[in-house]
Amino acid sequence: MAKHIDTFFALDFDRCLGNYEANVRLIREVINELSAIDGQTFQSAHDETRASGVSFRVLDYLKETDSGIDLDIIQNIYIKRAQAAPGSLLESGANEFMDFLRLANHSFCIMSYGDKNWQTTKITAAGFGDVVKLIVSNEHKGRHIAEWFDEQSGHFIIPKECFLDGISKMAREVVLIDDKVKAFNGLPAKARGYLLQDISRIYASPQGRIPSSVKRVTRLDEIIEHESRIVHTH
Repeated sequence: MAKHIDTFFALDFDRCLGNYEANVRLIREVINELSAIDGQTFQSAHDETRASGVSFRVLDYLKETDSGIDLDIIQNIYIKRAQAAPGSLLESGANEFMDFLRLANHSFCIMSYGDKNWQTTKITAAGFGDVVKLIVSNEHKGRHIAEWFDEQSGHFIIPKECFLDGISKMAREVVLIDDKVKAFNGLPAKARGYLLQDISRIYASPQGRIPSSVKRVTRLDEIIEHESRIVHTH
């Protein structure tokens, strides 16, 4: 019999918990010092790829551009530099939000899209190495969550990969937090979410359609306030 939990939170990393621009700046510095690749060349390649609407795969680019590069050294230095300046790779309110989830005894994982090795490196460098990381193969996380829904019970069966104890759990609802509209594609009716977008940033797409169960917010502390109200009304 699977253990029952009430709400399971699936948190995006880039631009939700992790400051994407700060991560790019740091890896550019490390590459500039430790590889044959010029930092500006890396930045240009990154910007061109992102402008075309495609995710930039840092480690693949490094391997292809500098055949003599030692990726383990790059990643280890990256993590050490970041951890020497705690919070430098985080969005405002990220630690407070994680504290909120832990204090409220909510179950959660970081659900991130991208290269598993690089995403794991960034999350560890940001200070969340002890958090369960689920790296998914496409950006439509709503569809991924839909696969967890069990029609028979009317609950979500959250897979064991989402828990530190490696045991799957049954949840009444799932809450997805992401900065991209398309992440909510296919989000099932019994799940809800928060679209976290700072509209001052050029990547934001405030015109996209999202399910009615998804609330738009501009800061993580808005989610804390909203979730606290939900708890008090139950």
